[in-house]
Amino acid sequence: MTGGILAMLLTVLGASPAEGACPASDEAWRAGRVGASARAARRCLDARPDDAGSMLSLARTQAVRGRSGRALATLDRALASYPEDRDLRLWKARVLYWSGELDEAWALVRLLPYTGAENEETARLRADLAFARGDWDQAQYGYQLVWGAGGTEAKIRRNHALSSLAMGDEDTARYNFAGMAGRGDPEGLALLRRHSRWRASLEPSVVTGVAGEGGWQLSGSLDHRLEGRELWLGGRVEQRQRWFDGVPAADTWLEGHGSWAHASGLLIAGSAGATPLPDFAPVAGAWVEPGWSIRPLGLELKARAWQLWFSESRATVLSPAALLELGPFSLYARGYYTLDDRDEPGLSALGRVGVSPVARLHLHALGGLGNRADYLQPRELGVQASWVVGGGVSIDLSPYHSVTLDGLQRHEQTATEARDEVQLTLGSRWAF
Repeated sequence: MTGGILAMLLTVLGASPAEGACPASDEAWRAGRVGASARAARRCLDARPDDAGSMLSLARTQAVRGRSGRALATLDRALASYPEDRDLRLWKARVLYWSGELDEAWALVRLLPYTGAENEETARLRADLAFARGDWDQAQYGYQLVWGAGGTEAKIRRNHALSSLAMGDEDTARYNFAGMAGRGDPEGLALLRRHSRWRASLEPSVVTGVAGEGGWQLSGSLDHRLEGRELWLGGRVEQRQRWFDGVPAADTWLEGHGSWAHASGLLIAGSAGATPLPDFAPVAGAWVEPGWSIRPLGLELKARAWQLWFSESRATVLSPAALLELGPFSLYARGYYTLDDRDEPGLSALGRVGVSPVARLHLHALGGLGNRADYLQPRELGVQASWVVGGGVSIDLSPYHSVTLDGLQRHEQTATEARDEVQLTLGSRWAF
């Protein structure tokens, strides 16, 4: 750990309440030189073995180095002589909190009064402990005190909002999430959109193909989270008109879904429309997509299994996917595996790389290979190979509204010809 990072940590924790007991240790501590602070504290203890201030100076260096057991033993020695000392109790509670001993830490600080300059420090520790223990009322009150004393970092606002959410106060929670998002915090933006009651999108597209063939596509979706429950219900409609071999073809793809925690999961889909060619597009389908999220790693895993029914055939596909978020970067990969004897109506592999160089701006590029360019395209078993490449940009106009511009090119190779198609989509999404 570098001296700069330590200095930042020690600034947050505050200077030692036993200031002056061991001046050399205190000076090194304020400068972020933990090793020098520990050596100075030991010299002071050699001269005054029973000095509680020097024990506190040593204990805090042991704590930030991760030596919780030694820090607690040092603090207990000091507390044996001064059992009601406020600073010793605060530091012991802090070390217990870092060690996961939440109940024991709470017993030490819950009755400590808020006093003057220590108001933010005490309120912060008490609020963090209450939040970790799931005591949402105490956590919300504690973070309000921290906020009032000048603690404005995103963690304070986030935890205050999550405490409000756990108590059923969704309006306060969303207000705080919006405040975080308005300051460019991507976590605040994600939380706001996840806990919004409604989400909607509209995505018109223009499609161009070989020999002047082309068409248009209009997609829209609407999702609603049931009040007080982590349950999403929603639907999507997609109307398309394209030209194939000089013949116009129109179809409508309808999708309804319900899920827990977020708007993906159990999906049920169907389609209806006029098709001039046999086996042109799916007439019905259903799929299930459970997912797992490992939040500290920014990793999300999903597995979709679907059954599509065409007018003259069917397809069964298994499609695992993984999303990894690394700061401003995101990596997405999805594979497709056919579980029956028919050719797979989709890409065999798809990858996506995203980056957010500045707040509110998101870029991505994608590519994939397979024996089909799109599983909703006409089902022709003569396609030998296909690929798709594309990319896009998304801009958050506000915490509640974003616009996207996406483009992609599909290529299909049959035994006799190659087909290319370009699609441009301008989308708008809302959370409210």
